[in-house]
Amino acid sequence: MAGNKHNHKRGAPGDRRGHNPINSRPPREHIAIIGGPCNSFNAWWSYVDLQPEYSDGSDDGFWSAQPAPRTMREIDYYLQTAPTAVPVTDAKDPAAWRKAGWSADGIRKLQERSWDSAEIEGEGPETHDLYWANFVDPAVRLYSKSSPLKAPLRRPNVRRGDIVTFMIYAPAYELRQQVDYSASPYNPVHRNKFGIKGNPEYDPSISRGPKPKHPPSTPATVTNQDRQRMAQEQVDRKKARQEYQDRPLSEQDIDHYILMRTTNGNGGNVIKRPPNGYCYFDYLEGIIHRALAADDVMTKILFFSEPQQVVHYLGDGSWTGEPKVSVVNESDLDEEASAEEQRRYDENKRKLEEFYNVDTDTRYGLHNFKFTPPVPQKEDARGRPLDWKLYWSRHWNGAPRVDREKIKIARLDYFGHSSSDELMLQWGWDNNKGETPDLDVNPVTDTEIDLTYGDFEAVLSNGQLTGDAYACLWGCSAGKELAPNLAKLFRGGVVATTTYTTFENIVKSEANMPEPVDGVEWNHYKAGAAEPVGAR
Repeated sequence: MAGNKHNHKRGAPGDRRGHNPINSRPPREHIAIIGGPCNSFNAWWSYVDLQPEYSDGSDDGFWSAQPAPRTMREIDYYLQTAPTAVPVTDAKDPAAWRKAGWSADGIRKLQERSWDSAEIEGEGPETHDLYWANFVDPAVRLYSKSSPLKAPLRRPNVRRGDIVTFMIYAPAYELRQQVDYSASPYNPVHRNKFGIKGNPEYDPSISRGPKPKHPPSTPATVTNQDRQRMAQEQVDRKKARQEYQDRPLSEQDIDHYILMRTTNGNGGNVIKRPPNGYCYFDYLEGIIHRALAADDVMTKILFFSEPQQVVHYLGDGSWTGEPKVSVVNESDLDEEASAEEQRRYDENKRKLEEFYNVDTDTRYGLHNFKFTPPVPQKEDARGRPLDWKLYWSRHWNGAPRVDREKIKIARLDYFGHSSSDELMLQWGWDNNKGETPDLDVNPVTDTEIDLTYGDFEAVLSNGQLTGDAYACLWGCSAGKELAPNLAKLFRGGVVATTTYTTFENIVKSEANMPEPVDGVEWNHYKAGAAEPVGAR
């Protein structure tokens, strides 16, 4: 029309209605794989090595499990006593070895090396995953915070239309919820214990209001008979304390006292003592709101129970399950659960009932994903209507599945336990107290619950990644072997460390992320490079 200076072609200069869909790139996906925490009650150990004057310079030290406690007194040894020398006169006394911080596991390793306990020095004790969400929180902060990270680390470059996906290994979090609530002061089974009974935080029978004021009492005259009685009462109390310290405890009570000694109360968004048996999964579901990168970004949570679910999703974007993550009653699952899923549930329930006196009537169910915003796409992530159907929104409509031929992976992060050549999705659940934790094995397939380079190579070698895809492995030791191998696939490189990673500082500040121990720097591995960038 003559005289009409407005160009109606979308994306043309002067058009205020949006971008040109023809020139828009397709969405990219940013994936964070989150491994499971261990059973922190059973994971206490110390590091044992030769003293410098006896060492020949070789690193032949070992991790020694702490002696399994049976009484209140022995909980002190378990939590506080690193292995020390045992006098020769007590060498045949098991109680002396236990008091010196030695378990049967540690004694066996000591004998294998033909070391004398007088020649060693022990460091510890320590446990893993004292905070159950120490892998979850940094994954969320990666997207929710905006402060720059020290190179070679960097935050994801999330743009409009992109997809952020958190893949969480659910079985370990289900087990951790069960054992932690079993030990929690909020659990009614501990209601009459010292420090719990009469505490309004844990005892609902106690009012949280102000305490009534009583008039001061008149001091009574103390006679010699009163003094003798009080002295005897003091002797009796001391004897009672001694008997209490040596009274055999149940596994549940031991875990309770460990929890109370190693944690303080809940505060902010940090749950250290679970108030109920489902709060952990409530917390996990909330990831999609806490980690929201932008209004026009899709955020997903995928709960997986087998490593191959991750492999298939990375490769072709496939996912099976039902929406809405929840902790459900097992009666709701009778008709839905497959034979294998029912068998896995029964096995976990048997395991829990064998070692812990807990309520196992609930489980993490078949409802294994959640995402926002809803599809088909008519609103942004905050529920506000969109003026027109955005070009990239049609790629969201298959959620939680994606078409991997169109939606490429731009970034992959892993938060969890790892070793030099594998990502250990479940670690530290097959051992008892007094045994060294290790990578867990699937009881059905007799295979380790992990992801290796072979898993990634099989599905990420045929155009599934963007040309600048970047990965970061936040666990321990992956820089020795796994990261250099993955750098062959990720053209943007892979960041990892060759040493241990500590997650201890995660709860101390909202800004903290995992970091290598002893001041070691993160390494950046790139394909073809003689050595990692920043290697130390």
